[in-house]
Amino acid sequence: MIKKSTRILLFGCIILSALLLSGCTSILIPQNTPLSINPFFFQSENNDHYDVKSTAMTDMGDGTLYDVSESGNMLLLFETTKVPPISNNINLLKTETKTVSSFISSDKRLTNALFDKNNDGVFYTEKSAETSTGGSIQLFWTSADRRTTKSISEPSEKIQSPLCLIEKNTILYVNKDNAIIEKNIDGKSKTYQTPNHLFIDKMLYDSERKDLIFLGKRTEDEEQADLYKVSMTEDEKDNDGNLILTPKCIARNVFDFSLSSDNKHIAYISTFSKDRRISIYDNETNRIKNIAKGTYDTTTYTADNHHVVATKHSESGNQNYQSLWILSDDGETTTQLTAPILIMSEVIASQADNSIYFSSNNENEQTTADISSQNIYCIKFDLSDTQK
Repeated sequence: MIKKSTRILLFGCIILSALLLSGCTSILIPQNTPLSINPFFFQSENNDHYDVKSTAMTDMGDGTLYDVSESGNMLLLFETTKVPPISNNINLLKTETKTVSSFISSDKRLTNALFDKNNDGVFYTEKSAETSTGGSIQLFWTSADRRTTKSISEPSEKIQSPLCLIEKNTILYVNKDNAIIEKNIDGKSKTYQTPNHLFIDKMLYDSERKDLIFLGKRTEDEEQADLYKVSMTEDEKDNDGNLILTPKCIARNVFDFSLSSDNKHIAYISTFSKDRRISIYDNETNRIKNIAKGTYDTTTYTADNHHVVATKHSESGNQNYQSLWILSDDGETTTQLTAPILIMSEVIASQADNSIYFSSNNENEQTTADISSQNIYCIKFDLSDTQK
């Protein structure tokens, strides 16, 4: 007969094991603490083997992440000075040394930034002071040596936030009429328009097929968008001289999507029967495969083009806190990488190595209504030989 103390110890071991295997909802995982979870100690959701062997998290410094260079050696980040005179800065951070250098300093609000190809320069947007008609956003390009700055858009265009780099020195943006503008740093431009003047939230470019992939809404107030792709090689024009785009809808009610660097697959998160799921769209066959269900919010492809990193909020806790997960795009493995964190930037997977970058709010520092303290983190992960 088992003694009472032995039964208590056995029961305690069972409870502890259940907590360790329960993933991001475990009470043993502190909220908003930058914590990397070793896959050896925390069970993946739907696999008997581990696709991720180990992870490590590094604090890279202060700032909000905007972009990661193609080579993975440089981060583009935003930071507002904490003491007067207040300025808004775009800085460059070298990933190997964690050294920071100033790139752009402005008294205006800097709302977005992207590296040009091969680190030749940076595209960025400035928002002017708010007026009775709202502030205008203007797009600029500055060369890597900071000797040359060019205005890409005119102040009167009042461009919107989504930016998309399509080739060296050429970028897409959306104007106030929901037209898509293609423009390079030399001033050459084309204007595209969708038949329904869709409101566009995000754009990515498939350089293999010359297709634009984007999230579009029929009205600005719609909560969820649809996922479209469209050829950018059409030459038919409307009465205003705009090139006509006729997009194909890939999926309805989509929150976010990412494109693999080989342009073969699109990973997206959509709502289906009140549940969210991650699906993979094959650009070559047009087939769709569902790989996971859960409270996922964003997704990004890793450098190997066979895994996606996704953010996920708790069903019962504070939905502003998200944990990071890595999933194989065949649906075989789903592994938690971090504890729940207050993520304040896009999560970007480097296309040069197995690294993930993001910014998290630092709740331990004093902040004001206009200035928040954020840290940039890097997660390096090691994939096992079981990956396909």
